[in-house]
Amino acid sequence: MIDLVSAMTGLTNVPCTIGYSCDGATAGTANDGVNRWTSQANMAARWPNGSTTRLWMVLKFPSLGGSGSGAQVLITSPTTNTGTAAVSGSVVFSASAGFTGGSITTNPMATDQQILISSSNLEQGNNTNRAYRFSVVQSTDGLDTRVYCYSAGSLAFIMMANTAESLDSGVSNGMAFSYWSSASFPAFGSWSFASKPASTIATTFLGYNQPLCSINQASDYSGLWPVSPCDLFANSASNHGHVGMLPDIWITSSSVVAGDTAPLTGTANQFVAIAPGILVPWNTGAFSLS
Repeated sequence: MIDLVSAMTGLTNVPCTIGYSCDGATAGTANDGVNRWTSQANMAARWPNGSTTRLWMVLKFPSLGGSGSGAQVLITSPTTNTGTAAVSGSVVFSASAGFTGGSITTNPMATDQQILISSSNLEQGNNTNRAYRFSVVQSTDGLDTRVYCYSAGSLAFIMMANTAESLDSGVSNGMAFSYWSSASFPAFGSWSFASKPASTIATTFLGYNQPLCSINQASDYSGLWPVSPCDLFANSASNHGHVGMLPDIWITSSSVVAGDTAPLTGTANQFVAIAPGILVPWNTGAFSLS
């Protein structure tokens, strides 16, 4: 997790910034900007082991959430770990209110917080030592930031802070934050979306052409695989309906698995599947899953 924070704060376009953090021994105060996740040995020694010690990190996305404190994400350790329990905690999103509070035994909270994942799925809930590979990518304007994490050839998790485009009439804010793990597919996992008005947070699904995912072969007529834009739909009280589209992400058959590139021949590799049926632009290099 230290490497993840380093990668997100080391982006060259619009890097994430540290809100505040806790290493299990010292808890910061809101917006002190101190990264306390610097020693792997110290964090490992303080990682919950049948105790209530917490480790947590608040990251800010400078280009997202123009009002209030802006978009923030809280990454936490679990409450306890007793050997067989999941060793990773929660991912929580705040669109504008910002996180406050928190100690070595309690997590920060935000008045508009949405829990995207809790306890068992971050890092696949794996409690053994293993190597992880992160790919952290960002648009030049900082409006879209994505983390792809794999281990031993398999998806661990994907976390994305996005800005929807082609917004429907009446939608005033296209910010969406997501977290999904290997257990999510073909569904897209948990989403939080800041819709109309901008202060309203709606838990949503990602609405996409799910029947495409069930197609297990290319067209017998053209020889091509189906590809569809990725639409975003809200599904909560007072926020039902189509919102817009996510940029630079497409849906195809789930037979296209993580690591597959397109075109399938040659070395262009302009697109890569980050998960079954999910295509994103790529830089033509090899895409490693381990």
